[in-house]
Formats: sequence, C-alpha cells, structure tokens
Amino acid sequence: MFDSKAINSLNETEAKIYRYVIDHIDDIYSLGVRELANDTFTSTATVIRMYKKLGCTSFDQFKQVLISYFHNDKFSLSSEKRSLSKMMDYFMSEEFDENILNGADFIQAADYITVFGVGNSAYIAGYGARYLSNVGCYAMAVTDMKYPPMLISNERHLIIVVSESGESKDLINQLKFYKNGKSKILVITAAAHSTVATYGDLVIHYEAEKLVLPQTYSLTSEMAVVYIFERMGRELFKRDKRILKTTPPIT
Repeated sequence: MFDSKAINSLNETEAKIYRYVIDHIDDIYSLGVRELANDTFTSTATVIRMYKKLGCTSFDQFKQVLISYFHNDKFSLSSEKRSLSKMMDYFMSEEFDENILNGADFIQAADYITVFGVGNSAYIAGYGARYLSNVGCYAMAVTDMKYPPMLISNERHLIIVVSESGESKDLINQLKFYKNGKSKILVITAAAHSTVATYGDLVIHYEAEKLVLPQTYSLTSEMAVVYIFERMGRELFKRDKRILKTTPPIT
C-alpha cells in the first residue's frame, strides 16, 4: 500500500482525488483517468501526477493496489505465511546476529537510555524500555515528541528509535537536536533508507510486509521489533547478571 510519506506528499487537489477514489471504491473498475478528472473537477494531468506520487506507473496499477486491499488479497493467510517465513529467515541469519551483538554493545556502553516511539511504535518503545530495564539496563520510553529534550546530551546517552516508516516529522526534529548534542542513536526500522535511518549510528533493519490502510492507518506487524528488543536483552543478560543480586521489595 502507499506509505504515509507518499500520501502526505499529495497537495490539496491531489488528496481530494485520492479521497474520492477511496469513497467510490466500488466504481473503480469502470473509472478511467478522464472520467476521474471530470468527477473531481480536476484535470487528467493532476490525476496522473497523483498516482505517480504514490509510486504507480499507470492508472491501472493504482487501481489494482487499492482493489487488492479492499478484496483482502493483501490479508490472505498465504501472504501472511510468506511474510512470516521471510522474517524468520532474517532472524536466523548471521547479519541479524551481528546486528544484535552491535546493538548490545551500544546499550552496554551507555550511561542512560531513552527509547523513542510514536503511533503504534509508542507501545513497542514502552515494552522495549521495560525489557531492557528488566535485565539491568535502565531505560525510559518517550512517546510524546513534543516533550522537552535533554539540554545536556553526550556520547554516553543512547537513544533507541523505533519507527516502522522512519518518516515521522516530530521524531526527526527530536533526532536533529540529539545528533547535534553527540548522543548515540540506534534505529530499529522497517525502512532502511528512510530519513530516520540516516540519523542512526547503528541501524537494525527488519523485514515486514507493509500493510497500510488507505487512511494511512498501519496494520504492519511489530512482531519483529519485539523480538529484536528481547534478543538484545537476553544478550545483555548473558554479559552481566548483576540484576540477579538485586532485592526489590516484595509486596
């Protein structure tokens, strides 16, 4: 499906055409570029520009992408199994093992850790921060990108960024500030070539079938991110078991 960055790139007129198609999805089979332009009181050039911005080379391709969603082709069990198999192949690879070891090195070298996440990733950021804390690497999750940044930031501060799309503007603005302050940044994303990824001192890219509804609501699985945090956490526990000697109050 078209990602949020592509949809957000549409101007007001192009977005109106896109919304019209979604609202009239049952009529999409019979729609041509000229008919759509007439129905939306726009031009054929604007219709063409709209679907090209969404990454389609033809109007037929644009229609097929939408039809596949509304007819559940993207949500078939076979498609889900293929995606899961691809993910597992990556988890079993030497590349993934190396990424986990490098990620654990970053975490172990930090004096304080902040985990960033927005939208669906906000809940994963909270889980990741708690999991790292459970193995003795205290971390705090920040899910409000309007939260005031730390004024003192250095290389002993590690930011772990969870971002499926890697294109959240508020998140990018936060990373700009911390990058200038010399904080280390570990990015976990499904978009290896995204803007957020360019700020990472280390990027752990994971495979995920992108499932984004026409309204840009994401149904992309976060399963891989959960496993990445757990693998890093267990690697850190193997290196340092001091957490076993703590005596939290029993209530």
